[in-house]
Amino acid sequence: MANSQEPVEALPSARPSDDLASDLATTDSRATAASTPSGESRAELLVFRLRLSIAVVSIPFAIGFAGPYLYFDALIRTIGRWCGIVEYVTQLSMLAIGSIVLNMACAGPPDRTWLGREVLGTGGVAFLRFSIGYAAVVGIIALMLVAMDARFERAVVRRWMTQYFRVALVTVMLVYAVAKVVPTQFGFLTPADLITPYGARSGFWALWDFMAASTGYTIFSGLSELAGSLLLCFRRTSVLGGLVIAGVMLNVLALNIAYNINAIGAATTIFAMDLALIGPALPSVFRFLLGARAEPVELPGAVVRTSRRGAWVLAKLGVLSLMVAALARSGIAQLRDYHGIGQPWFGAYDVTAFNARGAVPDSLRWIRVASDGRYGRAGGLGLRIQTADDRWHRYLFRPDSAAHVLMLSAFDGQSAPLSVRYATDTAGITLSTQIAGDSVTARLRPIDLQRYAIFREW
Repeated sequence: MANSQEPVEALPSARPSDDLASDLATTDSRATAASTPSGESRAELLVFRLRLSIAVVSIPFAIGFAGPYLYFDALIRTIGRWCGIVEYVTQLSMLAIGSIVLNMACAGPPDRTWLGREVLGTGGVAFLRFSIGYAAVVGIIALMLVAMDARFERAVVRRWMTQYFRVALVTVMLVYAVAKVVPTQFGFLTPADLITPYGARSGFWALWDFMAASTGYTIFSGLSELAGSLLLCFRRTSVLGGLVIAGVMLNVLALNIAYNINAIGAATTIFAMDLALIGPALPSVFRFLLGARAEPVELPGAVVRTSRRGAWVLAKLGVLSLMVAALARSGIAQLRDYHGIGQPWFGAYDVTAFNARGAVPDSLRWIRVASDGRYGRAGGLGLRIQTADDRWHRYLFRPDSAAHVLMLSAFDGQSAPLSVRYATDTAGITLSTQIAGDSVTARLRPIDLQRYAIFREW
């Protein structure tokens, strides 16, 4: 009996120690939870705040791409224009902030003249400026979110944030994709482009000519962006879509930096948004690529759950079709006045005679005239004139076909506007105008563009 009671008598003495260990474990877990809400590590909290900050910063940028989907020209001109202004101001602000920080780091207090001249610098310097400005704004917002951690139900916010990134990226990327599939982003090679010396081109125009010279490659690029956008629309393929977009945008960033393209902000913002979207899935992707055991790689679940999956998929496809149709409609309308369609005359011409009452300096004497206007009427009809001092002057013009007059305004706004009367015949064109107060008549002979290999191949 005594032996049977010993374990019973030992139990009360063991319980306090068990309770103490349990209390200590509970206290330790509470302390851990207090230091990192919801039991998340500091790294996970940091990633959460950065992703949310990128989402907040990208909202004005995404709004700027709403215009092309408005279908009606009146809405595009009003609402679409304001959306574009919001995007432009956002991008310019990032560049300005980055320039100020860079000036302060490299040359003391910012010099206003240097800042005004270089704020829209190109290539790697522009990328550095924008990245600094972007990182500064994202970092400030991330710090502000520290005080709001307790108010967030992070699981819900993650789901909403994921859906926002998907919708925003699809909205933005479809604009670029359709502008390549219906090849309008890079315009077309005009007669002026064909006869202008290659050495006179900037890096920007060298890249734009490279893309415009190959419609097939332009369409292929657009299809890659379109594929990534469509994959983003469905949760199970959204990681794959994000990876496709990441590859595409990394290439775009490299081109922009290497060719000194100043439109660096859009590519950087899209790339950051895409990384913020697929970031949580990247560790699983890397493990899979390194040969680890395959595991599901998915982003957080949908915000709205429905049992009618088929109807939901059809609804998505319907919205996507309307979005693509709006963009394609605009692009096809633009293509209709490419290659000189609707212009009174179109081509490249040698000036065989240039007659004036007085002596005309080389800086004003024409030796070649060529049609320009890379984007048809959407970008303004154009004319490029080469003078005897080997300089090229770009003009926009407004034709008056009834009076046979072209109203020319200088593209750079520096040269005086010209009113040019034209007369065409089987041998060429005769132009009459006033230059520096002197009446001038120029006789133009057409250049055979078929002799340019790139024109024949194109």
